[in-house]
Amino acid sequence: MSLFNDTAQLLAQKTLDLRTERHKLLSSNVANLDTPGYQAEDLVFENSLVAALEAETPGPLKVTDERHLDGNDAPLLDTVEGQRIRSATPFADFDGNTVDLDKEMAKMAENQLMYNASIRMLSHQFRMLKTAISETK
Repeated sequence: MSLFNDTAQLLAQKTLDLRTERHKLLSSNVANLDTPGYQAEDLVFENSLVAALEAETPGPLKVTDERHLDGNDAPLLDTVEGQRIRSATPFADFDGNTVDLDKEMAKMAENQLMYNASIRMLSHQFRMLKTAISETK
């Protein structure tokens, strides 16, 4: 395991990227609340992250020089992308719009909480690294 290629750190960074992308999508849903025919979308990625963490094969790196890093411990987290899906709703409004403001706001709040948790985890990892470096002086 490398000091700067820690799986937990990469997971937190990838999660932040995906949560940011999901927030943009949910914000777009809210912005289009009154747009006739607009279909609300969401971004799912949790199962893809779990699958990448459980994968036993190394990342798709090719070594062309003996001085290169071999990438044997490189996780597949960099390849994870969210999947855009249409939000499940039992019915659309009279104009065909499927945005439910209450549901979208609840999703945004949950997404923000998870984003903040990832930020705290990443900050804690950097504080531990800083402590380890400063203790060796």
